[in-house]
Amino acid sequence: MIDRLYVQPGKVLLALRHFPMSDLHPFAFAAAEAATCAGPQGQFWNMHDLLFRNQDHLGRDDLQRAPASLWLEAQTFGVCLNGQATAHVEQDAGTGLRLGVNAAPTILISMIEDVRSVNVSRRVSGSVPIPELRKILDDLLDGGGHGRPSKAH
Repeated sequence: MIDRLYVQPGKVLLALRHFPMSDLHPFAFAAAEAATCAGPQGQFWNMHDLLFRNQDHLGRDDLQRAPASLWLEAQTFGVCLNGQATAHVEQDAGTGLRLGVNAAPTILISMIEDVRSVNVSRRVSGSVPIPELRKILDDLLDGGGHGRPSKAH
């Protein structure tokens, strides 16, 4: 719904950054790598959703079997999963730490001041009901700042 009402019409930008909390879930980092590896084959969000539906089955063997259900090219996915996505996930996690993220998900709602500057105007940690998120976005769009809104989570 957020995508259809806000992202697709160009009202907000959406940027996802991985913030695997491995202390809470031992397979969080590997799951982030798997979603990243599915991305080049156009299956990031489908893999993301599959991983969230199967949080008890995120071991290496489980992740190696995941491509079959999404029709991914298994060898390409497997090569990526064996280290190619690690730096990307580490960089995302580092960005989260620098921004003070300490929960997943965290939604940072910002106004883009120019192409080099984004100032966070709202931070929403944890799962948020869609109506509440819509109210936050609508308030921002109705005059809560300058520039174009951006949402990163």
